[in-house]
Amino acid sequence: ILGTDKIIKSIKSMKVGRLNLSVYDALFVLLAVVSLVLRINNLDFPLLSNSDIARDYLISHHIAADKEFPLNGPGSSIGIVNSPFYQYLLALFLLIQDDFLFLSFVNIFFQILTILLVYVIAKKMFGAAPAFAAALLFAFTRHIFHYSDYIWQAYLMHPFVNASFLLLLL
Repeated sequence: ILGTDKIIKSIKSMKVGRLNLSVYDALFVLLAVVSLVLRINNLDFPLLSNSDIARDYLISHHIAADKEFPLNGPGSSIGIVNSPFYQYLLALFLLIQDDFLFLSFVNIFFQILTILLVYVIAKKMFGAAPAFAAALLFAFTRHIFHYSDYIWQAYLMHPFVNASFLLLLL
């Protein structure tokens, strides 16, 4: 059939404005939007229910409000003192708006950024179809989805770790 080749070719490479998007790129944009909406909708604000989250917020608030910068972060359960980078990062966002809700949206932004990085890394290594599958699985895995509810150091560092993996591939 003569027309099917043109249809298949146009589906494989869509042109949106000046962007040349593959079908998987367009599906990824849809995935990111759906993931963002679901994360915002399911945000149940257990923010102060965890003592670590409350401690980190108070330290970051103190850094932002009083301009006092600790040299060490909080101690861990095994006695190792953590770096204060996480509190400094939170303090940067608290300078914009000192509000737990705002920090929740920043956390969700970092989760969506992590999904994007997973997509980019997988696309660079394996191609567009496996990249979309990886992003889909990562975006809606129960534990990863749950990370959007808690502003915690381990959850907020995902995009930085994935960005370092991406730099290894460049």
